[in-house]
Amino acid sequence: MSKIIAKANKKATAKNKEEEEEEECDDEDLVYRVGTAVFFNTDVHSKSVSLLRKKLFEASEHALKSSNTLDTPRVALYINSEGGDVLDGLAASSLIKNNMVDTVTIADGFVASSATLLFLAGKTRLATKGTRILIHQLSSVAAGTLSEIEDETENCKKLMKYLKKFYLKTTTFSEEELDDIIKNEKDLGLKECKRFGIVHSSLDSFLEKKRA
Repeated sequence: MSKIIAKANKKATAKNKEEEEEEECDDEDLVYRVGTAVFFNTDVHSKSVSLLRKKLFEASEHALKSSNTLDTPRVALYINSEGGDVLDGLAASSLIKNNMVDTVTIADGFVASSATLLFLAGKTRLATKGTRILIHQLSSVAAGTLSEIEDETENCKKLMKYLKKFYLKTTTFSEEELDDIIKNEKDLGLKECKRFGIVHSSLDSFLEKKRA
């Protein structure tokens, strides 16, 4: 969700600093790497995307060093996120799409709002059983003069138009189907996600084919 909020400046207190340190620790715990797999289990915002950039780079380097001539180097990105800031989501989407090695995105639980931008950037898109995916309208909180609020409304309309083009390009939605999904804010299961080209395969099926 794109948010524009006016905040009053205030001096940092010991409590504020403690809260910031706690949040920092939480982010490190929720965006982490294990070998060539990266796990993104938090909201989409500038700090979490910055951590994602770091972990993806580390995982990609690891993939390049450990790959052999028979395997294509790639990393897996597990996503479980309710979304967050749209612009940060677009930045993360570009990061994933332009990663130095192929990125397999895996929807793992619930992927919603701007987190879908990350998921749809994957070269291969998989989902675990029971996963739900939600695509909906962006929302914005604006404060200021009437003209500033009107400008923000116009910016939101332009951004929503861009997002719809993004979804139409990365899925098999028709415009009517996409409009219906966005309007009703209906979360989709694996079967529906495969039908609309959001998900290429379940994680289980993908792994079974690799073993065969």
